[in-house]
Amino acid sequence: MKRIVAPVFRLAAAGAAVGLGAAAWAIADQDYLAQGLWRTSLWVTSRGLLVGYLVGAAVATAMLLLASLASALPRAKTNSAGAFAFRLRAVLRRSSRVLDTRATRAVGRALAGRAGWVLAGLLSILAVALWAAGWSVASRARAAAQQRQRNVILIGIDTLRADHASLLSAGDQSRDVTPNLRELVGARSSVFTDAISQAPWTLPAFSSMFTGLYPEQHGAEQRWQKLPASQLTLAEMLREAGFRTLGVSSGLYVTDASGLRQGFEVFDESQAQGQLNVTSEQVTDKAIKLLARHGKEPFFLFVHYFDPHWVFHDHPDYDFGEELPAWMKEMSQTLKQDEFTQQVARLRGFSGRGSLTREELGSLRDLYDEEIARTDAEVARLLRHIGDAGLDSNTLIILVADHGEEFMERGNLGHGSTLCHEVIHVPLAIALPGASKREVRSRPVETRCVFTTVLEFLKVRMPQGDGFSVSLLVDDAPNTLVRSANHRMASGIDGRMFPEPVDVWWTSIRDGRWKLIKEHLRGRVMLFDLLNDPAERRNCAKDNPEVRQRLERELDRRDAAAKRSSPKGPVPEADEAQKRRLKSLGYL
Repeated sequence: MKRIVAPVFRLAAAGAAVGLGAAAWAIADQDYLAQGLWRTSLWVTSRGLLVGYLVGAAVATAMLLLASLASALPRAKTNSAGAFAFRLRAVLRRSSRVLDTRATRAVGRALAGRAGWVLAGLLSILAVALWAAGWSVASRARAAAQQRQRNVILIGIDTLRADHASLLSAGDQSRDVTPNLRELVGARSSVFTDAISQAPWTLPAFSSMFTGLYPEQHGAEQRWQKLPASQLTLAEMLREAGFRTLGVSSGLYVTDASGLRQGFEVFDESQAQGQLNVTSEQVTDKAIKLLARHGKEPFFLFVHYFDPHWVFHDHPDYDFGEELPAWMKEMSQTLKQDEFTQQVARLRGFSGRGSLTREELGSLRDLYDEEIARTDAEVARLLRHIGDAGLDSNTLIILVADHGEEFMERGNLGHGSTLCHEVIHVPLAIALPGASKREVRSRPVETRCVFTTVLEFLKVRMPQGDGFSVSLLVDDAPNTLVRSANHRMASGIDGRMFPEPVDVWWTSIRDGRWKLIKEHLRGRVMLFDLLNDPAERRNCAKDNPEVRQRLERELDRRDAAAKRSSPKGPVPEADEAQKRRLKSLGYL
């Protein structure tokens, strides 16, 4: 009996110790206790202990089975089959003796007796006690969340310019491509006509919404980086507060590999297949299934639509791009990476011809609008389901984009290189449950305020610390300055039209009619009067020295403050598999 029990206890105890150490490391590394995430800490500890214990026992049992199998095999090479069995027996015996050293035998003898049973019992009691404590905390949190009877759905649309979304009226834009959103959201929402993203590309923009921080503060600024696990996310706080945290993503920068899955109990990223795929329909289907499964519990649902992001596909249901050039039509329909890369080279002007003609640029905008219109229809299908299910009576719905898109306004295609209006001015609408009319709010706001807005609506405490955003639900909020930042290597198909990567470091600040952009690496400062120059065409810094000096001082102060509160250690990078996926699609 001792020969059987000893190795089982030996490895089970070792596994439990390793699991407990790994849990303690994760809790310390992610600052769970400092952030007040007690339920999460208890759950992580009990899971680590139990998993380690079970894995250790399973490994020990497997070793015993190997040893038993080895004993049953022939001891001599009687024939070819016997020779194979003999060699297998030797391998199995060596495998079963991996941990059979003098020290482990002594420990094993001790643990096989009374000490082993006592240790096993203590570990089991500790694991069960921790699990029970976590269950108790979770039950109280869920009960409190249930009493609030409130939910939140955050709909993020990738790469949607504000001037291509008609949330107020069909006559707002040259083409009405979001009629469904206007009907289902804009008619009963607070529409923010001057919403500014904190970054011109996906990872830092959504990271700011999930943390309430500026890009320098949360650290996810470079293409190959990921949001640090130590950052407290919206989903983590809501999970701790008893809400089901659900997510559906269709973009490679909104995945577990990029760190944005933190805190989500269910997170479906099966549609994050890259920019050669059309995914809006599948995203809506998956979101509806999650609501059907968890809609009766208090929940936070994040739904990410990617289709308006480059590459733009031609959809037969829409006739915006009927007169496409042949080569562009081919590009918009291809799903093969090698053909797509060749067409991108032509589009970006690297073939020696130069830039796009006006007609080609118009065709590119037509394709972009088709993608938006198709996404509009799928978001509307999700919103109709929400209404049919009766969820709109107690659910806050936020519609927001992470960034916009450039169409050669400054010689660029795509996004991610500048902080100009076309890439950081995004649509934002918030539909309060029970609202029956539309409100238009024209004051400048930051999209990172989504973080505080959700917490306030769900009555969840704000985390401790400075630099967090203000709620968008406050009517009398001060007309604060808005700031954006972009510090990364721009390359690939969605940046400035350069054949080689270039370092980019821009920050900007907005104060009413005035906007100041600072290009740090070149030492260039640009000031724009948005009242008379909304397209940011004329740098009027020399004509308004006092305004420039005032805003530059304030921007420098805020830049320094953001840097001071940036992550202390190095920001983690995406794994090699994620880097290969990003590189294959032109992101790196």
